[in-house]
Amino acid sequence: CLSWSPPLRRPSAMAMAAALFALLGATLASLLALLVFAPCLGGEWALVWDDTENYGEHMLRRLHWFQDNLLWWMEANVLRVYEPAGLALKACCAAALGELTPLALHRAAAISHAICAGFAFLGSLELLAGSEPRHVPFATHALPALLGSAVFAVHPLCVQVVCWASCLPYIWSTTLCWVALLLYRRSLQARTLSGRSAFMVGTLLAYAAAVFCKASALALPVACTLLRGFQASRRSGDLQKG
Repeated sequence: CLSWSPPLRRPSAMAMAAALFALLGATLASLLALLVFAPCLGGEWALVWDDTENYGEHMLRRLHWFQDNLLWWMEANVLRVYEPAGLALKACCAAALGELTPLALHRAAAISHAICAGFAFLGSLELLAGSEPRHVPFATHALPALLGSAVFAVHPLCVQVVCWASCLPYIWSTTLCWVALLLYRRSLQARTLSGRSAFMVGTLLAYAAAVFCKASALALPVACTLLRGFQASRRSGDLQKG
């Protein structure tokens, strides 16, 4: 018995060019952030203020992937802050960088900020594309998205977040918010129920991780609601013109 299945669609040249263009923009934003915060990659650093509690000897023993530690992360309330995902990511840093010395923490912060700047470009690009009619060229949004992510990458307000080790969860929470927003946009674009469901599950997981890094991420659904409104208005506009 022979079965037939439709051939897989290959991405068009335009789609591949757009993907490469987006990757290039994200890389440029990340490199700019690394260039500006390059001093964090070396030199001498010290733990100050909340760092002494967040990275004291007792905490450093907890920042390893053991079952007892994992259970402790779910219950811990260090400095009256509940951030189990943030503690898990700190443990990932310990696994990747070794001992979490002040220098290692600042290197992790600089690299994390660079990754966040890259996702800021991708997210801005998607938001701008989602707010315009479909006939507008994809590359039209690249310059404002790159400009916005570049300002974010070098803005003085980021100095405290990158240069204060206790603020690492802020960077991770912001990055995960961008990831959740990107996945949510993909769920709106998906043509099949299984595709929409998969992207929505990814959206919820990224959102939960962002919230459990920093509670300020709770406001993300407002951005997703605005994005859904943009999508709906664009579709209605296309139907009227068609």
